[in-house]
Amino acid sequence: KEKKSILFLGDSFVEGQGAEPWINKFNGSFKDFQIINGGILGTGPQQFELLDRHISKHYKINNII
Repeated sequence: KEKKSILFLGDSFVEGQGAEPWINKFNGSFKDFQIINGGILGTGPQQFELLDRHISKHYKINNII
């Protein structure tokens, strides 16, 4: 939880609905950062903001994409 992280927010394209998520190509890390998949089917900007607030309470988020 204390490791520097990159949070990817998005809809089903990020989540990987219907196929393996493209985000898995990072194998959970990029350089010194852990990768967090914040993709959720059928979401938009308001849900992204709420998800960021929740995840940021538990993980050290350095970048959001």
